[in-house]
Amino acid sequence: MQPIAEFWPRAVEIYQGSGSFRGSEANFRDLVMPFVGHLSSSQYDQLLDAIIANGQNLSAAETGNLLLNILRNTAASNRPTHDARNRFYNRLRRVYSRENYAEVFDLFQEDGWKTPPTQGDDE
Repeated sequence: MQPIAEFWPRAVEIYQGSGSFRGSEANFRDLVMPFVGHLSSSQYDQLLDAIIANGQNLSAAETGNLLLNILRNTAASNRPTHDARNRFYNRLRRVYSRENYAEVFDLFQEDGWKTPPTQGDDE
């Protein structure tokens, strides 16, 4: 059964507003996972932005694995844009949380994305 596309904006909004680490993980599973295989590149951009917009989402222990699992089940043409990947990477670089997302970044590089160069204000 396919999720109803009109529910995506509300699902990602609720996920973005998660109020705790475990709540974030539960919201990801309950609200994002049903859309696996049905998200467009721009919807993945929204998801990456929802992760970095909220420290609960960004720092929840399982977010990296949950994100990796859905990306592995997504055609390369539907993965996030390079601009969204850059925003995501740069935010993680600023908060030093890249370890939980190392495999996500490896997956991003499979289709030609390169990590953005370090800028002076990030150090």
